Amino acid sequence: MVKKILILGAGFAGIRVAKDLSRRMPADCKITLVDKNKGHLYTPDLYEIASSPHQKITEECLVELRETVVTPIASIFGSNVEVLRDEVLRILPESNSVELKNAGKLSYDYLAICLGSSTNTYNIPGLEQFSYPVKSINDAVAINCHLDTFFKELWKVGKKPEIDINVGGGGPTGVEFSAELSFYVNFLSKKYKYPRDHVKIRIIQGGNELIGLGREVSMIALNRLKAHGVDVLFGSYISKVSANEIELKTKEGQVNTIKSDLLLWTGGVKVNSVVSNCFGDEKSAGAIMVNHFLQNDKYKNIFACGDSAFVKNQKEERVLMMAQFAYEEAKIVAKNISASVAGVAMSEYIPSDPVFIIPIAGKFGIIKYKEHVFSGFWCWLVRRITDLRYCLQILPPWQAFKKWMHGNRVFVEND
Repeated sequence: MVKKILILGAGFAGIRVAKDLSRRMPADCKITLVDKNKGHLYTPDLYEIASSPHQKITEECLVELRETVVTPIASIFGSNVEVLRDEVLRILPESNSVELKNAGKLSYDYLAICLGSSTNTYNIPGLEQFSYPVKSINDAVAINCHLDTFFKELWKVGKKPEIDINVGGGGPTGVEFSAELSFYVNFLSKKYKYPRDHVKIRIIQGGNELIGLGREVSMIALNRLKAHGVDVLFGSYISKVSANEIELKTKEGQVNTIKSDLLLWTGGVKVNSVVSNCFGDEKSAGAIMVNHFLQNDKYKNIFACGDSAFVKNQKEERVLMMAQFAYEEAKIVAKNISASVAGVAMSEYIPSDPVFIIPIAGKFGIIKYKEHVFSGFWCWLVRRITDLRYCLQILPPWQAFKKWMHGNRVFVEND
């Protein structure tokens, strides 16, 4: 009897599960990968897309931008993986099926849930309406075009007011984005003959440190940001947003209002709503509780990894929602589905020690591994090599190298 394996989501985790299973499973096993997008998105470089400069925004340049971080899913797999472009509406574990928007119900023998996360606005009034998230390729392109159009309109009418660009959230994404944004603003100021000193870029951070990896990393990042004209407002939380203002609150309850011409939101993510509606509870923050085999205890034929899963480490704490963990978890999911089909023992997932690489403003980066912190050009280079390594894992060598070189050429233009 043919075993049907269904994989939901073509992010880092879903791609790895499908790639590994395509090599592990016999030819009579049907592997189906479902995603609502036709392309696999390399999310770590989204901030580069949002801040990439162009003398003239055309359809061709927008296509070029997309191609630097989006790989057609169908090009990643051979004929032994069916790629189905569809949207998951519901997961029905009692009937071993999934309801899709276009194809209707799809049954499975084994299910791998890798649906990732979405932007979390924390129910802050006005935030969803008056801010730009940085989560998808469309988000990044929209920010890029909006900023160019914003400066262009001011140039047309001849006005040169003070401009306030705010970034909500001082985690890795907020820091990376703000730093690169400073180069893009420099470019736009020259392009539209706008006084650069009339443009303020500000990170709004609730805590007292940036990035969340300790004081040393925070200080390196802060000094780098300041050197490139990015201010940081610590100890303030966004409590309300309107078209041109942001209301802030401190931990002590003090309220302040600041001007805002553009708010970019990098303040957090939440589990995909399909997952949280079916499996989530308060203890798991909406994610699927899994055991050390990354298997759901109630439904033994369901596995989950990445942001969809509540995975515990050796200290019984939740593993960080990071791409590197999603990728290594996916390896175990594929291995254990294969083992389950074969009727042999499964493998426990043991998280590795994370390596944090944060590029900040051009060819500069910070690396933290355990208690060791490094910074400088070579840290940025390690990040680019890491990107190449990932390309090589999902594409044939020549295609991978060509895509990597194309991305480097586009991104370096803004440095």
